[in-house]
Amino acid sequence: MRKHAELIKQWAEDETLEIECLQTSGEWYPVPNPYWNISVEYRIKPKAKNNFEMWQWALMDDGKTFAGLHYFATKKEAEEYYHCRVVCRIEGSRIEVEE
Repeated sequence: MRKHAELIKQWAEDETLEIECLQTSGEWYPVPNPYWNISVEYRIKPKAKNNFEMWQWALMDDGKTFAGLHYFATKKEAEEYYHCRVVCRIEGSRIEVEE
């Protein structure tokens, strides 16, 4: 099989794919119209990861306020999970999560 055959096939079948080539600097560079040179290394540009933020939430139940142990992106998600009053998110608890 030719060096770039599988990559060329994937690229031809999916017009949303972007091709990159490896530069001598070690960085990947976009190539809109690749020449498929046998001495060049090509790849499909990795899809960007979607990150989102999550927090712990302050809860109130039977007049007592406490911090929930689990992380949720929205107040509604926390309310559905805990089934009690969700007061607010705890700002210092923010984490970033990959989708």
